[in-house]
Amino acid sequence: LTLPRGWPQRWLGLLLLLPMLFTPRSTPAPGQLRLSMLDVGQGTALVLQTSHHALLYDTGPAFTREADSGNRIILPWLRGEGITRLDGLILSHDDSDHTGGAHSLLQQTTPGWLLHSLPTAHPLLKPLRSKVLRCQAGQSWQWDGVNFRVLWPDAATVANPAIKDNDRSCLIRVDAACGSVLLTGDLERPAEQQLLDQSAPLRADVLLVPHHGSKTSSSADFIAAVAPRLALISVGYRNRFGHPRNDVLQRYLQQQVRIVRTDYDGATELWCQHQSWHWQTQRQRAPRYWHQESLTTASTVLPLP
Repeated sequence: LTLPRGWPQRWLGLLLLLPMLFTPRSTPAPGQLRLSMLDVGQGTALVLQTSHHALLYDTGPAFTREADSGNRIILPWLRGEGITRLDGLILSHDDSDHTGGAHSLLQQTTPGWLLHSLPTAHPLLKPLRSKVLRCQAGQSWQWDGVNFRVLWPDAATVANPAIKDNDRSCLIRVDAACGSVLLTGDLERPAEQQLLDQSAPLRADVLLVPHHGSKTSSSADFIAAVAPRLALISVGYRNRFGHPRNDVLQRYLQQQVRIVRTDYDGATELWCQHQSWHWQTQRQRAPRYWHQESLTTASTVLPLP
């Protein structure tokens, strides 16, 4: 189209632009799941996709009054992936590194519903036009052959205002064709122990490590009960909290759990294909010569046992 006037068949450039407008978006097959752990620094934001639905679990931190994970990371990523609507939004608990991006996100999009463990008078809940529900064990739904179930908090925890926000975190179990994923928010040891005492169905292939690998979480008994083969850690590079703690990492490594962390690996995409979990990190997708690790552009495969 930019060739000089009079060039023969210059109009064909218009036809060559058409594929850009009709590129189909890749979506999981029925029963399959795609999980994207976004790199939001010291915080958490994960997008879970099924064939026809999208769910956001937490919204990462705020950075300044004008900039947060919602408008700087999550919304651009959703647009880039062609996701025009969130069917659900989960705010696991009332911590700024999990809700900091929610305000700008909700200004630009209205999710189908909000599931939360926030205080009743929280400002995020007031202007919301979506259906709003409080997280409580026993809630469940199914999208495109993928099952979602809330395992925590239980009714007693919801009713007790003295319990820490971290131990009110929405614990979500997701069961897809390849296996299961456990999303834990900032759950700490008291809640972990209660779940163990209740014999909750914790066993999962993939675990979002509780509380970014804090020393207050990931007890050895909890890790053994979940028995994950892959642990996801959403954490900021050289964060001031020292997350993840070395002793916590050692507990996972002692149980032969593979670890992927955003501070070293960047954003990570996990998907189900041919009865196996596959994942690829941003450092694998776009390696740079200054990265010291030996990287491969091929995705990592976690076959079913």
